[in-house]
Amino acid sequence: GTVTMIIRNGSNFNAPLKVNTGTTTARDNGAPYIAKFNGTVTIDAGAVLNVFNGGYFIQANSTLTNNGTINGSASSLIVRCPSFVNNGIVNPTNINFDTTTSISGTGSYSPTNITISSSGNVSLASNTSFTSMSNFYIDGNGILNPNSFTITLSSTNFTMYNLSTIVNSGLFQTQGNILMNIKNGSAFNAPLKVHTGIASAWDNGSPYTAFFNGPVTVDTGATLSAYGGGFSITFNNIVTNYGTITSGGGSIVNFLGTNVTNNGIINPSILNFQTGTHTLQGTGLVGTNLNVVSGSTVTLASNHQLLSVTVNTGGTFNLSTFKLSLTASNPIANSGTFNTT
Repeated sequence: GTVTMIIRNGSNFNAPLKVNTGTTTARDNGAPYIAKFNGTVTIDAGAVLNVFNGGYFIQANSTLTNNGTINGSASSLIVRCPSFVNNGIVNPTNINFDTTTSISGTGSYSPTNITISSSGNVSLASNTSFTSMSNFYIDGNGILNPNSFTITLSSTNFTMYNLSTIVNSGLFQTQGNILMNIKNGSAFNAPLKVHTGIASAWDNGSPYTAFFNGPVTVDTGATLSAYGGGFSITFNNIVTNYGTITSGGGSIVNFLGTNVTNNGIINPSILNFQTGTHTLQGTGLVGTNLNVVSGSTVTLASNHQLLSVTVNTGGTFNLSTFKLSLTASNPIANSGTFNTT
């Protein structure tokens, strides 16, 4: 039925709680306004656990299993438990992960805000999707571990703060339009796949460069863009593009990884192959000037088409045994080494 639970500060609700049918609403009606459940919490299919609306909190300190619905308007669910199994719907306004937690299940998450706090360490135990959100934050020292599974974010603002980490395991996938703020000092180490829509990336503070340390794949029809206005994306690993890699006005895409496979379109305002040894291959088009900086060696691994190429002093561009097609009226500026076997 309909049950209201007032769990006051200093009380100890240690028994397992099961919401079997109907709607159970919980709160602490005095400061700090956190209703704490120390035993396991289970919401059965068709049942609802509601965080009392208007700035209240439910804190789950043991295993949380949701087969129904968890909601709450302008209120928060604090996940301070080792295991969160969601086979239903979770959509309170805020979800805060602030301990080491394994999440699993086939359910959906659609809150307004999700935060992995500085003490949070979230590890996937199944593929997990977060949809229709406004914000997903990983605070400094917070950790997200895909743990060989796929985490999918759809249509949201995603922010990684200084000292936050996404572990190099599994896959981080975007769908729809998403703005990724990868701040200086964070570590985006997992493979990234831009599956659909437009993923725009930036660091909105100095040095204004979003670094992706794992392999990056852009699927057909999808776009990965450096946010416009002088911001940069730097790829430190291999890049495979079937869609579009681009930028807003005046922004930069930097390749530092060993291999770029381009079967789509690459056309940012500024495109640099930075210091290191790189190969370029694929059936696609580079629709902007390719800039080979000093200390960089770029070698074709297949026939490829560019707008134009600039080889700076100390840079090298090798055609190897392949054909380079150039479409600009003045396609080559060479101050370094241009090898045409």
